[in-house]
Amino acid sequence: MARACVYIAGLISTPDYTGVNLESIRHGIAVTATLMESDCIAPFPTFTNFVLCLKHPVSRAAFLDCDNAWLDKADAILLLSGWHTSKGACDERERAISNATPVFSHIETLQQWAYNNGYGPQPRGNI
Repeated sequence: MARACVYIAGLISTPDYTGVNLESIRHGIAVTATLMESDCIAPFPTFTNFVLCLKHPVSRAAFLDCDNAWLDKADAILLLSGWHTSKGACDERERAISNATPVFSHIETLQQWAYNNGYGPQPRGNI
């Protein structure tokens, strides 16, 4: 069975875009790993993109262009806790809504949506 391609949005950078919010990034990476282990979700790992800058600086504009390209192809978007404090995540949510892309804020609801729409096998018991 195919997996649903899911864009994960949340707080990554500091409000002035001069740094990263490591606590939020750790959480985003943990959620991404959890979804990768599921049998119905293929997450876009937005929370590891900042690692690219450790080797080669990438402009914010380039990040946004690439993120938007993936967001436009996503089957759904998952908003992580604290997303509303991130201008980027708010913009991504609005873009998803304008694209009629389903928006979720809970993993369980996202997984159930994926199963109900033919992604992965049907769950057995609680998810």
